[in-house]
Amino acid sequence: MVSIKGLAEQASAYGIPSAVVDRNDIISVHSHVMKAVERAGNGYGPTFLECKTYRYLGHHLGDVLQPYKTKLEVEEWKKRDPID
Repeated sequence: MVSIKGLAEQASAYGIPSAVVDRNDIISVHSHVMKAVERAGNGYGPTFLECKTYRYLGHHLGDVLQPYKTKLEVEEWKKRDPID
């Protein structure tokens, strides 16, 4: 167990530039990826991008009911899905 909450924070602790990106915001993802490509292309090494998203389906095949989610919650996230 670690006290750091996100993977990007862990990468940053090792001196790797990092960012947390909303995977549902394709403009933001594209912008962050292009900056990372530019950094690498200029010889400044890797960039770590933690792209957060929402899982519509359960954790496994038997997790059909998903009692930890409401139908309203899932529907709200589906509205934000960039792949319609």
